[in-house]
Amino acid sequence: MMKVAIGLTVLGLLAACQTDPSDAMPGDPMRVLKTRTAAPEPSDRMAERSGVSKAQLEQGYAVFLQNCVQCHEPRIPVDPEAESWHPIMRGMSWNANMKPAEEEAMIDYVRAAASEKG
Repeated sequence: MMKVAIGLTVLGLLAACQTDPSDAMPGDPMRVLKTRTAAPEPSDRMAERSGVSKAQLEQGYAVFLQNCVQCHEPRIPVDPEAESWHPIMRGMSWNANMKPAEEEAMIDYVRAAASEKG
């Protein structure tokens, strides 16, 4: 019975990873969250502009590539500070079983990457 429950949970998570936001319900906040496909590599300029060390951004970029692209394209929020993104990034981090330091590095990277032009 436990194996069935675990299997169903895994299938549910996989299905959630494959959900296309265009198929979302009309009131779904995912429908209004804007992203761009560019996920730039950390640079000295990005570190300077964000106030986050390049090493922290590189760690976050590695976590982003290792975890986030497992379920979707490497998309960066246009405005990661938007209220709707906070629970989404935290929720996806939890689903990816990230450690707190990995989650913070990834979020630092996403915020810095969002400020880059591209």
